[in-house]
Amino acid sequence: MITGWDWLFAVVYLVFFMGVIMMRIGYGLMSSRDSHYPFDLTELNRWNREKRLHRAGITPLPLGPVENE
Repeated sequence: MITGWDWLFAVVYLVFFMGVIMMRIGYGLMSSRDSHYPFDLTELNRWNREKRLHRAGITPLPLGPVENE
């Protein structure tokens, strides 16, 4: 039979796994802002991204290199 201690252990284990394993290791240690494999601009501009954001009242930041004036 499953007891209250089993449920407590399961919840603590889930929080530990999500917080430490997934967030810290997956998104922390294994991520790199200077990746050699960046997303292509055509991938980021799919599905009318700018029009949908403007419709929602959000002014999107430009994608790609910004030219200095």
